[in-house]
Amino acid sequence: MRIASLALATALNVFLRKKLPDEIFERLQGREVSFDVKQPSMRVSFRIEGRHFVPMRPTASPYLRFRASARDFARIAAREEDSDTLFFNRRLVVEGDTEAALLVKNTLDAIEAPRARALLRKMGTVPFFPKSERRSAKEKKGSVPV
Repeated sequence: MRIASLALATALNVFLRKKLPDEIFERLQGREVSFDVKQPSMRVSFRIEGRHFVPMRPTASPYLRFRASARDFARIAAREEDSDTLFFNRRLVVEGDTEAALLVKNTLDAIEAPRARALLRKMGTVPFFPKSERRSAKEKKGSVPV
């Protein structure tokens, strides 16, 4: 198991698990969901067991796979960028069960998590992101302080 998969699964269990409807857990039960991150390059995966996200070593054929840059994933999570726009501009690639992907997308869009989103907005300015991925001073003006 990779440390990034453990970190993602832990964050999902802490911040989202109780906010998600049973339908998500039923639909993804025992299935791998993978996030392929470009810039920096990494792949993280988890599967659903009961009502928990369990980290796992990525496999060649996950049930759902989302691919985008770290910045685009953070901007989607912070609601600074619309996932549909990124999808149609080919900056977000979704592979696997289309119905399940739409269920995940629509559920995440409906969840209110203002503190987590504020933190993600701030992350766009920290060195975790490669210099080419950091937000410009003009973009920072709209960020929410933590």
